[in-house]
Amino acid sequence: MIERPREDFESSRATSGSAEAGASDRDHRLKLLETLALRSAEEMRLPRQLLIDPLQSGTSESYSGTTLDHCIDRARTSPSQNWKVILSGGLRTLVGQFANFARLLAVLNDEGVPLQALPPEAVVLGSDGQLRLRIDRIALDVDDRLDELACRIAPEILLSKEPIAARECQIVYALAVLIHECAIGRPPWSGRSATEVADRLLSRSHGPSAGESISELPGLLGLLEDALSLDSEDRPASLRGFASMLDAARDGARPRARRNSTGEVGKPRRRWIPVVGGIGLVLIAGWLGRSTAAGPATEDLIRDLSSAMLARPLPVHAEDAPVHSLGQTLLDLHGERAMTLRQDAAVQRQLAWVALRAGDPRAARIAARYAIQVDSTRPGPWIVLGIAAIEQGDQAGLLEIDVGMDLEPTDRFDLWSRAAAQMYLFRFDSAADTFEKITLMDPSDADAWFHHSLASLRSGDVLSASASLARSRRIRPFDGWIDWLSAEIAHSEGRDGEAHRVLEEATTRFSSSAALALRIGSLWDRLGDTSRGKEWIRRADSQLLTSPLREWREAGRFVEEGRAHLLLGPPSPPEPSPPESMKTDE
Repeated sequence: MIERPREDFESSRATSGSAEAGASDRDHRLKLLETLALRSAEEMRLPRQLLIDPLQSGTSESYSGTTLDHCIDRARTSPSQNWKVILSGGLRTLVGQFANFARLLAVLNDEGVPLQALPPEAVVLGSDGQLRLRIDRIALDVDDRLDELACRIAPEILLSKEPIAARECQIVYALAVLIHECAIGRPPWSGRSATEVADRLLSRSHGPSAGESISELPGLLGLLEDALSLDSEDRPASLRGFASMLDAARDGARPRARRNSTGEVGKPRRRWIPVVGGIGLVLIAGWLGRSTAAGPATEDLIRDLSSAMLARPLPVHAEDAPVHSLGQTLLDLHGERAMTLRQDAAVQRQLAWVALRAGDPRAARIAARYAIQVDSTRPGPWIVLGIAAIEQGDQAGLLEIDVGMDLEPTDRFDLWSRAAAQMYLFRFDSAADTFEKITLMDPSDADAWFHHSLASLRSGDVLSASASLARSRRIRPFDGWIDWLSAEIAHSEGRDGEAHRVLEEATTRFSSSAALALRIGSLWDRLGDTSRGKEWIRRADSQLLTSPLREWREAGRFVEEGRAHLLLGPPSPPEPSPPESMKTDE
């Protein structure tokens, strides 16, 4: 039913007429997949060994783990709760692993091995929390197992009478089915045979449940609704794009891929309606003017953009750049629309933080200036304007930060911006006071408690740091950043044994970002394990062309090469020479 896109994959199937030819065919495909595994292992966010073939000796290492079908059976009654027992971090961690898994599928597809169906027994959840693919259980030919795999293949494949060309959005659909089954407990469309599944697809019955919700991942089900659309044009077009959206959903954002994200799944659309509607909207917008900016759609946009500011770590002068993958994801999803709302200060100030997190300080300054033009009395835009200037090497940004600090904060955004500026300029006592005000406004804000703990630790108040971190952990129990800070506090109190225990138990949660991996490496080195310290720092720098020269200081503080633009620095002189573990191979 599916045309294979690569000649080498097609040729491997051409000689499968006999048992001997079939065995040779399988060996050829195994060799191809193993080669791909070694090649894709060079990517930082993918596990070292991606493919498992228990039947082929010498092609893979032995990994302990459980196939997803057994995990799904255990979690089915209450997925949100039961996944927390199966996997540290629960569904949030699982979604992050599925993002990495999507990148693996993209590599396989690029090399001519498209997997249009993903049975859960073919995916292994390892003891290290990574998802891997079992070669002996993948479905290379869906025709041979059509009744079994009908609910897992894209509708256009199942309903087509003629072979159709393989497309990446079909693999996105197959992966979304598997994620839906993990998160909800069942595949979106199911039946005892291909005919029954096709009937349910055509009648739109028993599809993705709009009534379900996952409180810890508010954007996941909306993204799955898009990825499971019966119209292939409404799905994410690429696996790598889908992976970035899964990362954003894991971080609390609400990424959407569909052109009509509020529409009913599978609902037929008349193609002339958008044309007529678009003309009407232009006329109405000309009459309403700016008043449309305050609508519910804009409020949703502001809420989505606001998650960028809270991405860790907050910017700190001279340390690693304040860039986070969530910033680029939000910029790709919402940047174009947000840039058109230049008279909406609430949108522009959030867009400024998103651009700064995406590593584009120039765009951040442009958005901040628009926000200031509309309302110059708010401190937030002035602060991000100044930080973005300093990130570009312009010391005058300090004056803009000072302007913002002199203005009175009027809402939570302004308070967070002020606290970010205080952290950026090493004013940790003041930052702790500001974060305390935020926790009084919203005692359920895990991010505010975490940063209050970090600011307190850096200002020398270890007791307050411990108390605040405990509050943050109660709200968000499986968070790698919280585990890192807990180990830092233990080390500062001389409880190195406790620090070792925390780092050992939370190892699988430390690969979420390069910034966190860098700090874990520094802590391991200060605990005396130089080999682990060097390994974690190598992981943090694995996506860089060359390892940067860092000036390491006390308590894990550091100065990145070329980023000390102001006459500021961590409150201790540099060490005479960097520790041996901090030297990474070029």
